[in-house]
Amino acid sequence: MNTQHMMMNWTVADAVAPQDNKQQVKAAGVTIAELIERNAAFDQWKRDVEVNANDFVLQPEGYFTMAGEGRYTIEDHALAQMCARIGNAHMGFAIPTNYAKFQINNEPALFSPILAKSASAYGKEVLLRSYNGSVRAFMSDKYTHIDNRDVLPMLEKFINDKAGGQYELVRPYVGRDEMNVRIMFRDVSPEGGKDGNYGIGVVVRTGEIGNVSPAVLPFIQRHACENSTVWQEGGTVIKQAGNRDYKLMQLLGAIGSALGSTAALLEKMMATRYVELPSIDSIIAGLAAKFDWGSEMTYAVSAGTENSRTLFGLVNGLTYAAHAVNMPAQQALEMEMLGGKMATSTASFAKSFAKN
Repeated sequence: MNTQHMMMNWTVADAVAPQDNKQQVKAAGVTIAELIERNAAFDQWKRDVEVNANDFVLQPEGYFTMAGEGRYTIEDHALAQMCARIGNAHMGFAIPTNYAKFQINNEPALFSPILAKSASAYGKEVLLRSYNGSVRAFMSDKYTHIDNRDVLPMLEKFINDKAGGQYELVRPYVGRDEMNVRIMFRDVSPEGGKDGNYGIGVVVRTGEIGNVSPAVLPFIQRHACENSTVWQEGGTVIKQAGNRDYKLMQLLGAIGSALGSTAALLEKMMATRYVELPSIDSIIAGLAAKFDWGSEMTYAVSAGTENSRTLFGLVNGLTYAAHAVNMPAQQALEMEMLGGKMATSTASFAKSFAKN
């Protein structure tokens, strides 16, 4: 396992809010300390405000204010949350997000009273999360936010205390609203080295705007091709309600149990070598149709099978495409989780995707 660290030259920007490119970092030797620094560049532009829903007001000029202050825009994700929450309270169904977006952009003076009436019907406290003057989340005040800045230092301490500082980050991603960080702790050689060495570790995921639930998931890394297989069912997903300190401790405690699951994942992965899939081409075509893959993704999955018409080949195809094709980091993680689902399910699950 490579433990040589290369500095990424990330610095906290004071004048310009950094943009999230949604991409994994594929350079070798990235450290947790560098991820903390990267996250700090985003954090200085974030602001949380808890107000009554009535106090988040669309002004006739087309911008929002919080308790009469500021000039805020609203992002699509936050707008959908707001429309669902206040629309259901007022009318029993969500205000259509596209309709609301059109009205805010074109007829804010006419739409403002409609939003105000719906917000009044809701009448509860909300947590507004903004970034550089743009509202990124419209959350319940009961939302237990577990943020990147909470989790990253905990990971750094855990690694130093429990793993002696020995680790490798595999294509980590720390963005404005979420992160997924694969931490590989050690290498193993299943069955005396057959199929090469594997690394084992955990993926730690967070979401700051209600888009994804925090989780700790086991993963294995096939060094021969750099494919990562992630097992969602073998990990822990944290519900974002309840005592915040307890949830953070729950997340940290899940690392040990997820690491314990890697042995089972590796065993299941080895067993896939003997599961024949003569219809693998049809299965890949069916997956492409279901998940709306383009030709580049479909080709990468096929190439990643290494011409193995087995479940092992399919898992490798999915997890190869996750890092071979340029895609958002969360989509790559979902591909790796699909690979984990294939590896830990029966052949009938894979065959159920076959295109008729």
